[in-house]
Amino acid sequence: MSEPDWFHISQIININEVIENPDLPWDREGLSMNRDINSTVMTIDMPEATGIWSYYHMSQYIDMDYILANPDLPWDKSHLSKNKNITIEVIDLFNDIDEWDWLNISRHIDIGEVIKYPYLPWDKRGLSRNPSITVEAMEVDLPNAEGYWNLTDISENIDIGEVIAHPDVHWSRHGLLNNKGITIPILLDVEEELDISYWYLRNASETIDIGQVIAYPNIRWDRGGLSRNKDISTAIMVMDLPDAVGKWNWFNICMRIGMHDVINNPNLPWDRRALSMNPHLTVAVTRMRLPRATGSWNWNNIAKNMNMEEIRRHDDIDWNMSYISRNPGIIIDDILHM
Repeated sequence: MSEPDWFHISQIININEVIENPDLPWDREGLSMNRDINSTVMTIDMPEATGIWSYYHMSQYIDMDYILANPDLPWDKSHLSKNKNITIEVIDLFNDIDEWDWLNISRHIDIGEVIKYPYLPWDKRGLSRNPSITVEAMEVDLPNAEGYWNLTDISENIDIGEVIAHPDVHWSRHGLLNNKGITIPILLDVEEELDISYWYLRNASETIDIGQVIAYPNIRWDRGGLSRNKDISTAIMVMDLPDAVGKWNWFNICMRIGMHDVINNPNLPWDRRALSMNPHLTVAVTRMRLPRATGSWNWNNIAKNMNMEEIRRHDDIDWNMSYISRNPGIIIDDILHM
């Protein structure tokens, strides 16, 4: 079995594992790219760690408390501008408002900061894509803001409760169809005259709760989009969807479908390459006879994507530790005992 890849492990490991096991050979550059990097990790002694901290990468993920306590470190403002924890307090610390990327700040900052500091150079294009955008924020006078409100982006990103609370707003149908919280009844409330049998729901087919497809089979669902829906199943594929358009994409289906569908329908044209990237894949399925399947099993992708519980149950397989090191479910016990 190959050696663990500590660079990749450090990027994806639960950060509490680092705190609880400081004596392992962590990679500081990899930890700098870990989305959960925090003040605690930065202050513990890691005697076996290698490499150097990358403040360039860390700027996008670190908590604001650490930046406030260490303003003289070489932070990268372009990455700080993308940090979902960014606050006006941190921006003020550097006293150089014009050097920041206000498009990205506007996209990520808590919308309460916009309401509290309306005079800052916000970018309405970024605010339109901010998932915490509200109708209240849209109504605030922002005298120094750049750009224009984009109602399509707002409709796609806003909390669906805001749509329900403000039916008088001219929401974008296209944007709402891409909103992950959308349901058909909400769309009907927004546009009562809409003839739903002629909607072209390509992107919505990918993101909508699959129960909406079952409840409203006569809508013009897109099979290509449904193929990318995380809850796709053979039950949906055999439904009568009289107005559906497009073709089923077996590669995308195989990346997402539950294994009970594969086990119960071995004669369908499954794609082993895509199944290798499916986190639901089991070793039992790799050993099944799938007479119409195409492609070959990719054991590197299997090691990277398969549920770690399944990998642990099959320690007789010569797993590639370099790829297991990239598996988001890996824990320290896996590294030490496999």
